Amino acid sequence: MLGWGINVHGQLGLGPSAVTSFIPTPQRIPFFNDYICIQVACSLTHSVFLLDDGSVYTAGNNEYSQLGREGRTTIPEKVILPQQANVVQVACGQHFSLCLTSNGKIIIWGSLSGKVTNDDGFFYEKPEYLGGFNEKRMIQIAAGYTHCLGLTDDGTVYAAGVNAHGQLGLGHNHDCVRATPIGCLRGSPIIFIACGAHHSLIISKSGTVFTCGLNSSGQLGLGDTDSRIWPSNVKSLQQQKATYASCGEKHSVVITLEGGVFSFGSSSHGQLGHNSTSDELLPRKISELMGSEVSQIACGRSHTVIFMPNIGHISTFGLACAGRIDTKLTTYATIPQKLAIPFLPYKTMKQLNRQVSTDRNYTSSNRKYKSGDTKTVQTNLQVIGIYAGGHQIFVRISSRAHRPDDYRTSYTNRPLLELNLDFAKWLNNASQSSDTFKDVERKLARLFNTEACLNGSFLSLPDTHFRTSSSNPGIDLDQVIAVMEKLRSCDPKIQELLFEHIQSILLTLPETAPCFEALRVYLVLPFCHIFENEESFETVTAPFAQAATRLKKTADGRVLDYWILNIGRKFVQRIIELYKPLVIKIIQINSTGSALAAEQYQTVLEAILELLKKVHNTLCALAVYNITIIDLPFPLVLYKKLLNKTKIDLDDMKSLSPTIHHSLKSLLHYKEDDLETTLCYAFDIEREFYGERRRIELKTGGSSIMVNQKNKQEFIDLYIDYVFNKSCEKQFQAFASGFRRVINSKPLELFYPDELMSFVIGNTNYDWNEFQKKTEYKGEYHANHPVIQWFWQVFHKLVENEKKKFLLFLTGSDRVPVFGWSQTLPMTIQRSHTDDIHLPVSHTCFNILDLPSYSSKEILKTKLLEAIQHNQGFNLV
Repeated sequence: MLGWGINVHGQLGLGPSAVTSFIPTPQRIPFFNDYICIQVACSLTHSVFLLDDGSVYTAGNNEYSQLGREGRTTIPEKVILPQQANVVQVACGQHFSLCLTSNGKIIIWGSLSGKVTNDDGFFYEKPEYLGGFNEKRMIQIAAGYTHCLGLTDDGTVYAAGVNAHGQLGLGHNHDCVRATPIGCLRGSPIIFIACGAHHSLIISKSGTVFTCGLNSSGQLGLGDTDSRIWPSNVKSLQQQKATYASCGEKHSVVITLEGGVFSFGSSSHGQLGHNSTSDELLPRKISELMGSEVSQIACGRSHTVIFMPNIGHISTFGLACAGRIDTKLTTYATIPQKLAIPFLPYKTMKQLNRQVSTDRNYTSSNRKYKSGDTKTVQTNLQVIGIYAGGHQIFVRISSRAHRPDDYRTSYTNRPLLELNLDFAKWLNNASQSSDTFKDVERKLARLFNTEACLNGSFLSLPDTHFRTSSSNPGIDLDQVIAVMEKLRSCDPKIQELLFEHIQSILLTLPETAPCFEALRVYLVLPFCHIFENEESFETVTAPFAQAATRLKKTADGRVLDYWILNIGRKFVQRIIELYKPLVIKIIQINSTGSALAAEQYQTVLEAILELLKKVHNTLCALAVYNITIIDLPFPLVLYKKLLNKTKIDLDDMKSLSPTIHHSLKSLLHYKEDDLETTLCYAFDIEREFYGERRRIELKTGGSSIMVNQKNKQEFIDLYIDYVFNKSCEKQFQAFASGFRRVINSKPLELFYPDELMSFVIGNTNYDWNEFQKKTEYKGEYHANHPVIQWFWQVFHKLVENEKKKFLLFLTGSDRVPVFGWSQTLPMTIQRSHTDDIHLPVSHTCFNILDLPSYSSKEILKTKLLEAIQHNQGFNLV
């Protein structure tokens, strides 16, 4: 193990003789001659070392009990952990330390808030388990200056500590003593977490990057300097295949699957590597590293370290006192600078090891490093891992061929739970009576705790899932089907558990998705056999549909619709099969009282019809807006009311009811004095309401007021007003509001009622010769082609009604646009390569007629007449 940098508190572990303000060159740490260190975490003043046997050692300042024992030490000393815990990962905050045990628990010691009293609950004098996780199994930890994160095997991120800048991602700035889940990330299959001083960075399985917390220098990569209290998606890193990150005090560095490096945030000392000291508010790829593959990165307070495995080199950039080996650089380096130690790549080391049978001649004398004298450094060394923090750098080295750590795939050591074929086979072999059933229950409970595990399963390989987008869900649906089929044959008790867990997930699916990956559950679950059971309709299928429709139609929410359109016919069919006939249940119906029930049904029916009217009227307006002719059997008086330009009078009754118009006209022209006794009209009107005849008074007491010569005009006016206004007020208002949702009143003011009516329904001024002249032809057809000549001969001999049926067959309407044939798309006739048994086919969207090349005019006539008899719907498809 090599170490260099600031060593005021002995945090490098070099011993008391080496305690000094700055160690400029790599020094071998003698303590690790006899121990194998597999990870180092360090802060500004102390370091934590993890050995291969799972034990933890610390060195440096101990003012806040961050060493986990009494006294300061300059040589690593062992920390006594509760229950002799076996540790698999360590992390350092500014004044506290964390370690993750092999059974998924977190142990903490020191002070998160920088106080040595426990007034705020953040001081841990001795190592103890961090509370708040219940039965959760942690697989990863990270620490900032005053906060920490933990990741569970079901993809949930927990946060605890000081939250002044929103670095906990909980949507507020309140501190949290107990670990609390970051709820807004629910559903995201998170696989990596990292902390800067006061910000957090989180990466999902398919490379989505989230950041939150302090953003004073753009360290969140969101294009501004506003801090965030919620994790925000770093859109510019989308589809860059981000897999690992490291954070400094105010900068962040991300590594991609291909080994590219992006950095953003503060570059006050060149720690971003962009040959500049200007801050970067958005992730920017380090151009100096383009063409190189980087597999390890580590950030200190204001410096960055990278490792390139193909050439075996380490490069650093940033603050000079962070251990630049080239002492000529007394301030800082703004681009990557290679260390002078000539480390060898793994492949070269393998070749060297074949040439020598042993490395026993490699003595401690030639392993010593002297400050400023790199000539004495042994050259046959390779890098295993790099670590940084505070103003220190540590490098784990080996003199024998040893495959170096690859941080891009480090999460595979402690992976997220997945539902895959191996797990499904394991479930198949388990039964309620087996000894492993308790284990089955535990694993199923963890796997289905949230939808994150399902969203992280079935990923399309090798790396196409990193390109998850609105057109690519990033999962292999064939793999989904294979696994779900395997689950079908599981033990009945396991089936019950699956049912319960899926039901639980469906009831808690959120309205918004933090990223595209969180929506995969909506494609995966329908393939589960549980959805096939009719008994599970109300408990599984309906809640699933409700959750899907509850998704807010934001940019992410609409993605599900696009996925369903793009996943292929055989997969879409499965989702379509979930559709069930609509069942309407009317609540609070008293089945014992038939009269009351009838009234309630009537009320509900009217409410439903009212809604349908609004939808219908909106469609009418859309037809007008899109200059589409539709057959609306409305009288001219409707358009009068809609435009409100001219007064409605007796003449308008003629289009609605010629009989009533004639009766009222006769009443008006009747001049004899016996009108009252001859016609016997009163000021009321008879109407039928659902089979029941009712009389409605046209004015107060109208049933007892007879119509005579003096008041007959009043009667006619009241009659007209009732028929055209009062009797249909609600219906008309629904029509008008729906119509004006699409077309506001300004354009309507240009029309007169008859013009608007013609514009909507077209006219019946047919000029069939003009229709023929406007027709176009495609392919081998032309105006003089024999089949085309037969077609027009047959067409012009059709009766008028048959021609109108053909027009309906071709265009979807049997009327002509108000401005004639020139307003619509001309008919286009093209040949369909079929024989005499096939019918002509129309494409109403484009007025195209597919006409087979019939062998005779008689066959053409027969097939054309047969086709136009089916001029609506899709009966011939």
